[in-house]
Amino acid sequence: MELDWFKIKVLYPITKDLGDFEPDEIASMQSKGEGNFLDGYCTDIGYYDIANDSIVQINPKCFKPNDKVNKRYCSEIVFASDKIIYASDKPEDVYKQLEEFLSRNLTN
Repeated sequence: MELDWFKIKVLYPITKDLGDFEPDEIASMQSKGEGNFLDGYCTDIGYYDIANDSIVQINPKCFKPNDKVNKRYCSEIVFASDKIIYASDKPEDVYKQLEEFLSRNLTN
């Protein structure tokens, strides 16, 4: 059986441990050029089994980082299980990626 989950670029905070958000550590890592950062958040690829936990909403989100002028756009993705993730793309781009994923998997 081939494992094929939906993959998408997501935003997530950097934490000191699994419970605490540490903004000072983000600034330190950014100044050293460590990681893939987008205005205080780290970005990477997340993998999701949408066959067993379907996407029920894709909501637009916008935030303005501290001491920044430009707004950043992303998408809040809500799953049937009430899990929420934040994709680093706008909703229309997330929807296109989802369409491509489903068309690939429905034809196989």
